[in-house]
Formats: sequence, C-alpha cells, structure tokens
Amino acid sequence: MIPLGLEGPDGGVSYEHCFVGSFLTTSVINFPSMKVTLVNVWHPIGGISISDLNKGHYLFRLYHKIDVDRIEAGGLWTFKSHLLVMHRL
Repeated sequence: MIPLGLEGPDGGVSYEHCFVGSFLTTSVINFPSMKVTLVNVWHPIGGISISDLNKGHYLFRLYHKIDVDRIEAGGLWTFKSHLLVMHRL
C-alpha cells in the first residue's frame, strides 16, 4: 500500500481527478524529464501535479475534469518509448 496523503474539502482523502501509473520498463525513468514532457504534451487547462510514489509508481493529480477525461480518452501514452499504464482513482 502506498499512502498518497491527498486531502479533500472535508479534510478526508480525495482522489478525484487522479491517476496512478507506471511505465512498462525495467529502466529507470528520469522523473524531472518525464514531468516536463507529459505536462507539455497534455497541456492541462487546470494544472497538474505529478508525484513520485517510489518503486516506479507515479501519482498524476489534475485539477479539472476536462483534463482527466481528455487524457483518459487520448489513447496510449508513452515516455521515451515506454508505455505508461494508468488507473483512474
């Protein structure tokens, strides 16, 4: 289990507009480069926060439903030819 520490408006944990994902690779992902690349590709109108959850897992927190829906429907996403597998929370 990976604690995410996201607080909702009522003080509880909120995963609205979030994905957790990992890349199908045994290589180390350059986290700063991956963040810049995905932000530039996705252009989220409401902003995005990408956190490294360790062991190759990442939390993608978006701030607008339109961005979440567009990224989810946008097809397969890759970084340096490594497939990003995401699960909407």
